[in-house]
Amino acid sequence: MYRAAAWLTISTSTPSNSRSEIVEIINTHNIRIFNGATLVDDLDISGKIRTDLVGDIASIISAYPEVRKALVPLQRSYMQENYTLVAEGRDMGTVVFPDAFLKIYVIADIACRAMRRFKYLRGNNEGISFDEVVKALLKRDRRDRSRSDSPLKRATDAYILDTTRLSVGEQVQIIIDLFNITSAGIG
Repeated sequence: MYRAAAWLTISTSTPSNSRSEIVEIINTHNIRIFNGATLVDDLDISGKIRTDLVGDIASIISAYPEVRKALVPLQRSYMQENYTLVAEGRDMGTVVFPDAFLKIYVIADIACRAMRRFKYLRGNNEGISFDEVVKALLKRDRRDRSRSDSPLKRATDAYILDTTRLSVGEQVQIIIDLFNITSAGIG
């Protein structure tokens, strides 16, 4: 949802430091998730929100308490509609869904994260160097960890999943196993 708000910010040429305008944009557009797709006013923007620019703007605006106040209730409304919700984000287990029955804090070595991101961006024909990707990731991590409202941090009851040396299939299997263990009351 923060990426959708960032996309709206960019597509309306709203300055990323204009907090009140960003909140107004959020409140005047319908941002929702449906069947895994991110929609703004029923337009599927899923393929448009995974760029470095959108990610950077999302990181900037997510630090604004006013923006968080507008989006967190919207995020929580999905849990009321669908108890089987799977949510990803940097404060899902600590702020948005602190009572979630399963929380997984995903980590990976910075070089691995950067390589994954670099390959993704190159696949989308974005001209960016590996060094630029590393710097962007480190900058975003630093910004998200140091923001005063809802900083990036691990929930104390979250499982840590280091994906550095895991394939996507292995990651999925571990998460399914954790879900099965937790739902059986073993975790």
